[in-house]
Amino acid sequence: MQKLIIKQLGGIASVAHAVRSNREMSLRAPTASIAEVASLSGDFNALLDELEQRQTHLRFENESLTHIAEHDALTNLLNRASFERRLTAMANDAAAHDQSFAVLYLDADQFKAINDGHGHAAGDVVLQTLAVSLKACLRSGDAAGRLGGDEFAVLLGAPSDMGSADYFMDALHVQLLNPITLPTGDELLLGVSCGAAVFPVDGTSAAELLRKADKAMYREKHSRRARDPSAEGVL
Repeated sequence: MQKLIIKQLGGIASVAHAVRSNREMSLRAPTASIAEVASLSGDFNALLDELEQRQTHLRFENESLTHIAEHDALTNLLNRASFERRLTAMANDAAAHDQSFAVLYLDADQFKAINDGHGHAAGDVVLQTLAVSLKACLRSGDAAGRLGGDEFAVLLGAPSDMGSADYFMDALHVQLLNPITLPTGDELLLGVSCGAAVFPVDGTSAAELLRKADKAMYREKHSRRARDPSAEGVL
């Protein structure tokens, strides 16, 4: 009997050691034939059930907090800090593998006029619609972020180039062909301005690539204004 008690207690002790060492809350103590040891084993397993549930809850909470910290609340795209980290990581990886990739900088045409004329709720709808359209055009390995206000950026995963950027913008324009219905009931045909930069030709750092893409966007915007002052969207 003594040997049996020691053996069954040893089974519980072995699980307890593994749980403490590896934080593996899914382990359970083996069943025991001796009533007192079985009671101890049952209580220990019940405690492990509670600890496993708490661990799962904490993991979900941490994942939720991480998502909140990394994403823009309105659009659910990456926020500026997270996008720049992703861009820096891509630059490091592309440099190591001698690859190129493209970065796009975009903003919504006439956004201030939309906010002033239709209210901030309408502006939010425009930003959310643009975010959904951007996500619909992303491939595996791409990323989109809201940098602030109506400014967005897209990272086209390596290998990509200016041709990839043009292809992305063509796809985005298709996404935006249908008018947006604003909270006021008015309809808006949303236009976007875009510029692109390519690593490493236009820059090797996140800041440099975004700056070059931003400048390219404003060149494109001013060029369209010069050709047609009404080209930026339809209110």
